[in-house]
Amino acid sequence: KSLTSIPHLMRRCAVVGGGVGGLAAAACLRRIGMEVRLFEAMGQAAYESQRVHGFGVWMNALRCLEQFGLTERLESKGRYMSEVGYKSKDGAWLAQPSRDLAQGVSSSEPGALFLPTSDLLESLRSVAPEIRFARRVASIAPHGEGGEGPLRLTFAGETESPESSESYDLVVVASGLFSTDASAAPSSSSSFLSVSPSPSSPPPPSSHPASPRGYQVYRGLARSSAPAATTASEASFSESSESSSESSSSSSPTSFQTWADGRRFATVPMRDGVSVWFATFPQGRGFASRGIDEPDWTPRPIDGDEKGWLLEAFADWHDPIPRLICETPTEGITKEAAYGHADVREVTVGGDPRVVFIGDASTCLDPILAQGGGVAIEDAFLLAHCLKKYSELQHAVDQFASQRYGRIRTLQRLSDLSQVMGCLEYPFDRIRDGLMTASPNLITSLVFDRLMRASVSDTLFGGLQKDPPVL
Repeated sequence: KSLTSIPHLMRRCAVVGGGVGGLAAAACLRRIGMEVRLFEAMGQAAYESQRVHGFGVWMNALRCLEQFGLTERLESKGRYMSEVGYKSKDGAWLAQPSRDLAQGVSSSEPGALFLPTSDLLESLRSVAPEIRFARRVASIAPHGEGGEGPLRLTFAGETESPESSESYDLVVVASGLFSTDASAAPSSSSSFLSVSPSPSSPPPPSSHPASPRGYQVYRGLARSSAPAATTASEASFSESSESSSESSSSSSPTSFQTWADGRRFATVPMRDGVSVWFATFPQGRGFASRGIDEPDWTPRPIDGDEKGWLLEAFADWHDPIPRLICETPTEGITKEAAYGHADVREVTVGGDPRVVFIGDASTCLDPILAQGGGVAIEDAFLLAHCLKKYSELQHAVDQFASQRYGRIRTLQRLSDLSQVMGCLEYPFDRIRDGLMTASPNLITSLVFDRLMRASVSDTLFGGLQKDPPVL
C-alpha cells in the first residue's frame, strides 16, 4: 500500500504529549505520510532537565523501533535484563524462569532492554517531528456546523495563536494518565474534551476513571560510585555495608523483585554501574506520624529525612537493596501515588474516531511489569499500521482498538496478580513465601515462563514468532 493511499481527509494530525508515546506516535504517523504537529505542555528547559529514571523496552516495542533504525543506538545506551525473578526478604529465590531472557531482538524468547529514559527520549526525538514546547492543549473541538468539521486545538492561557487557527483531521492524545476527561460525549456546541491538566493541581476525582491502586511508588537511579553520606542514616549504613558492597560489585548484575510486609522492591542493572529501582509502600503507612507528606498523582522529589526513613524501612532487607538506596542521590529519588484503570478504556471519546488515546492516556498499567512505555510505543505503531491498511477512518480505529484489547487486558490481569501476590502483609506474606519455596523448581519455573511469555506475546502482530508489519 503506497503512502498516497492514505485518505485525503486523513492528512493532518496533532499529537498531544511529547513523552515516549507521543514521540513514537508522531514518528509512526509521519512515516505513513501524514503531516504531524507535536505539542508538549512543558517548556524546553524543563522538559530536558526533568528527573528521569530507567525505562524498560520489551521485545514487542523494540521490534517496532527497529524499523526506524534505532535498535543498535538503544542497545549502545542500555543493557538487556538477564537473571530475573522474585525473592524473599532474606534474598532466597522464590521463582525464576527456566532459561535466560533474550539478549537481542532476533530471539523468539521474551526480553527487555533497560536504559535511561533520557536516552530513549533523545533517540525517539531523532526520528520524530520537532516538538512544539510550552503548548499545553486545553481543549479539542470540532470546527464548523454540526460538529462534523475538522478539529481545532485551544491552548491554555491563550485566546488566539497560530496553532489554534490550524485544523486537524486526527488528534492523538498521548499526554499521560490524567490527560483528559473522556467521560463526556462530543457535541456540536462544546469541546470534545479537556486535556492536559495543570501539573500544579490534580484533576477532580470525578473527572477521570483512573483510581488509586492503594500504594505509593519511590523511584531512583543508583550509581556504584555513591556520593558521600549526608545523613546519619546514610553514614551508619555506609559503614556497616562497606564489605558487602565491595563483594557484590564484582558479581554479575542481577534483576530481581523482592516481596515482604506489604512492600515491594525491584531493580534492574543498566550500563556503567547504574541500576534503576523502585519501591512500593501501602498508602498511608504511618507517613503523617513521621512528618512525611502523602504523595499525589505527580512525581515529586523527596528530602534527606525521608531518604533516611526509606533506608530504615529496608535496612534488614537483603543486599543490595539498602546499598542501592544509599547510592542514590536524595534529589534523584521521587515518589508518587500509583493510579490505574480497572478495565481497558475506550480509545475514543463518544465513539468519534478523530480523537484517539494511546499509552497511559488510554489505559494505565501497574508499574510492576515495566510495560507502560513499551505499550505506548506498540500503540503508536499499531495505530499507524491500521490507518495505513484501512481506508475508512472509523474502521481503522475500530481495528486498532480490537487488536490491542487482548494484549492490554492480559497485561492488566498480570499486573493485578503481581500486585496481589507482592503486597500481601504478615502473616499471609510468610505463607506465600513458604508455599513458593516448597514448590518444586520445575513448577515455579514453568509458571514463571508462561507469565513472561504472556506479558510480551499474546495477540499483537502474532506475538514473538512474527515481526510487526512494515510501515
